[in-house]
Amino acid sequence: MRLEDKEKIIFSVHLHWLYVAIPELALIILGFLIFSFTYFLPSLVLVVFAVTWLLAMLIVFLDWLCINYYLTNLRLIEERGIIWKRIMFIPLDKVQDITCKFGILGRIFSFL
Repeated sequence: MRLEDKEKIIFSVHLHWLYVAIPELALIILGFLIFSFTYFLPSLVLVVFAVTWLLAMLIVFLDWLCINYYLTNLRLIEERGIIWKRIMFIPLDKVQDITCKFGILGRIFSFL
């Protein structure tokens, strides 16, 4: 990411940790359920499932790790991507409205 002349980063943030914790927890529960019934599955299917399961957990974590938001004095920048980067710029003078909605988990864990 390249900053323009006289541009400085005011605030930088990742997504909240629950963004990665909930899918990871779902994958852990799914893995536990399938591994607890291993006597029904052939060993090759188990190996394929284990590799797929670990890969899915890694992708969910890396996706969370590779999403960054930056607020500068000129624009809002979203940077994301595991292998290649996608960077989106929103000039602050073009922003007309900001709306945030938080459910019960947002209130409990103080998302804002």
